[in-house]
Amino acid sequence: MNAKQLVDKVINNVTEIDFDEAEVLEKLNEGQVELASRLLLPGLSDGYDTVTTVTTGPEVPMPDDYMKELLSARVVDGSRVKVVANFGLFDSQYGPVDSTTGSVVACVAHGRNLIYQNVPGVAKSIQLWYYRLPTPMQYREDSFPDGVEFFRDYSTHFQKALFHYACQELWAEIEQGEGNKPDTSYHEAKFEQYVRKLNARCNKARPHMKVPQVKGNW
Repeated sequence: MNAKQLVDKVINNVTEIDFDEAEVLEKLNEGQVELASRLLLPGLSDGYDTVTTVTTGPEVPMPDDYMKELLSARVVDGSRVKVVANFGLFDSQYGPVDSTTGSVVACVAHGRNLIYQNVPGVAKSIQLWYYRLPTPMQYREDSFPDGVEFFRDYSTHFQKALFHYACQELWAEIEQGEGNKPDTSYHEAKFEQYVRKLNARCNKARPHMKVPQVKGNW
């Protein structure tokens, strides 16, 4: 189902108020980000970009499209950099973050920043592979949900999750202030149902993913 079809389907469901295509599309794109934040969607595991270290400290911003889960890092034309799972482990292994001069040997994604162990005396480019943000859909027949292509038979679950997310958000606006919110509650429950199904599929797919060992996109 393409983006235009999804938007039209939501509009046909939420008939109490005349929401326009732009409003519905915004909710569907928010749903993509919500799913990407809660699931390790294999279709979004191809995030790749480079960052450049600074000589004044051990921290630089992550790429704009970084979502979560730094998978691999490598100094351009140099050695692989150890990726530490979280800042707590990074701190326990390397101690307090400081500006000790040397080659980058490890790094960790912490919030929206990359923290690295040792600060090169000359700025170095580091290649990063990660889960990226989904590309926003547009109200067109050639625009499709992002991150779903891997699922094949599960693509319907992904589309239904987006549908119910948009419906729950729009019905929440309609039923705001009401004690009983049957339509909002219905779509919330259906959304969570499809999140669980997708999560099971993601967990099966993850062991078969290959972390890149060479520079360049993958």
